[in-house]
Amino acid sequence: MFGARNGFIDSEKGSQVNNFLTEHDGQRCLVFLDEFDKCTQEIRNSLLLLLDEGAYWDRRRNIKIDASRATFILCTNLGDKAIEGFYEQHMANKKEESRDDMPIGTLQAELRSVYAAKFGAPFTGRINLIAPFLPFTPNEQAIVTHKFMLQLSDNVRQPIDLATKRLIGHCQLAMRNDGKTSMEIAKSAYHAETGARSLYHAVNNTIRDLLFEEYCNDETPISEKINEGGLQRFVMQIVPIAGKKGLHEVKVVRDGFTVVPKKEGEKGQVVVSGVSAGGWQAVNSPPTADGSGGPASGFGVSFNGFDPC
Repeated sequence: MFGARNGFIDSEKGSQVNNFLTEHDGQRCLVFLDEFDKCTQEIRNSLLLLLDEGAYWDRRRNIKIDASRATFILCTNLGDKAIEGFYEQHMANKKEESRDDMPIGTLQAELRSVYAAKFGAPFTGRINLIAPFLPFTPNEQAIVTHKFMLQLSDNVRQPIDLATKRLIGHCQLAMRNDGKTSMEIAKSAYHAETGARSLYHAVNNTIRDLLFEEYCNDETPISEKINEGGLQRFVMQIVPIAGKKGLHEVKVVRDGFTVVPKKEGEKGQVVVSGVSAGGWQAVNSPPTADGSGGPASGFGVSFNGFDPC
């Protein structure tokens, strides 16, 4: 983790952590170490003096470095079962606004015992704060889902590039009632054990597959010439499942609106086909507590009746 010591082969290269601490000699900085439970006891021992006194020696030049103002954040999945058990027993049935006031001292003490058994007492005794990541609340699940949906929208907005095999592109993916849509996706996809990853896979696998299926329904050959025209518009929405009361599913449908980019010296125009009588509104604001969304912005274009320009 710190690189070879001075005098050994490649010692002049140092390591990412070694070089970072050297560059921030005496300065406030953050060092983030993920999956810390998978590191060796040798690495943990090498951190003891550093965490205790803030003393470190640059492996490249064997010069003492002041790392006393560096903060180390160690991330681990160790103790997940204890966190989930505490959440289910003390917090799952409480109102969301009251969960922030729930004391977690007993959980922190339990986790410290778990870490001492794995990392050893000398290292665990140098941990100043244990901050457990509790399972997401329903609103938090929806917000995280919404974030991933915006990332997907940004991704498919990029131009088609056959060289890099980006075949889905030059598209505008809008969401009808994005708050409700986010909550519905999160409700069916979220797993406490995998956290945000379960929501990421729901959006980037399930939703992207739906978009791809609808995208391929057009018989127009995929080529980079499509980038020269208007954006291909698709709408993602929640619809009831026929014959199953109270159950919904996500649908992605091709929309009839294509916004034609402005050319130099010309006014922008909108080519419209298949306009519904009541109009519609595409929204992409973060979901609120009641599952609703706000006005359109970013990738969304608002159509009420017909006045897009």
